[in-house]
Amino acid sequence: MANTPKSGESSNIDMTKLIFEMSKLASASFSFPSLPTSFNISSLFPIPTDRTNYLSWKSQFEFVLEMHGLAEVIKKTTDPPKVQEDGSVHPELARDKLVVSWIKATSSYSIKTLLIPCTTAYQAWNLLGKRLSPFISRVRV
Repeated sequence: MANTPKSGESSNIDMTKLIFEMSKLASASFSFPSLPTSFNISSLFPIPTDRTNYLSWKSQFEFVLEMHGLAEVIKKTTDPPKVQEDGSVHPELARDKLVVSWIKATSSYSIKTLLIPCTTAYQAWNLLGKRLSPFISRVRV
């Protein structure tokens, strides 16, 4: 019988296993850069993003992604693969979930509620751009 998500769960991926796999990636040797395991993103964003500081937050966030070799994660339009052939969590999924968690961790409460339906970094990044960019909100079509 297939595992079905319990109330409040968004997928059948075991979060404990995902965190464990993410921590292993920091020392793994493959083509992906290591994931930071002791990086406190909130220290770089003492004021959570909201409608008044989105452009400043976005600029800083892009630098952080670039610094950690994760800039391409927010540009991937397809969902990352969940598992590798050996059954372990796929590194692309771990990278994507790390970026989604950083986006949510640096967002105000009202912005976090907007991000609830987002399951990928691409979705979260684009939703924020559409909802918060002052340039888009001024343009009338």
